[in-house]
Amino acid sequence: MRKTNRKQQRTIHFRSTKCGDILCVHDQAAKAYADLLEKDDTVARYAVNVPLENKQYGYIYQTGIRADYFDIGWTTDFLITQQDGSLRVRELVQERMLGKLAVREQLELSRRYWASKGVSDWKAIMAGLVGGEM
Repeated sequence: MRKTNRKQQRTIHFRSTKCGDILCVHDQAAKAYADLLEKDDTVARYAVNVPLENKQYGYIYQTGIRADYFDIGWTTDFLITQQDGSLRVRELVQERMLGKLAVREQLELSRRYWASKGVSDWKAIMAGLVGGEM
C-alpha cells in the first residue's frame, strides 16, 4: 500500500498478457509477484496500484488507525480477480518494515477498506518471499 501522491524514484513497466495492457509497478518484488500472477491459471486478471476511494473510508471502523490516514489517498498493490469472479487483495511489505507502527496501520487500513467492500481474501505478502504464498 502506498500514498497516491508519493513521488516514485523507480517504475517498472511491463506488458501483461492477462490484463492486455502495459502495467507499472514500483519495485522488483511487485514485478516478481505480477510474474507469478501471469502464470497462475486460477487468476483471470489483476490490477496494480488500485486507488482506494476516500468516500469508502466512512464505512471503515477507524479505531487503532491514525485519523489523518483517512485524509490521505492510498493505493493497493494488487487487486486480483479469480477465474470464478471472486476477488483477492495482496499488499506487499518488506519484513523489516513490519516493526513500524505506521506500516501496520496502513496494512490494517487496507484490510478494513477491502472488508468494507466485501473482499475477505486479503493478505500481506513479505516482499522477500514473493515466490511463496499467493
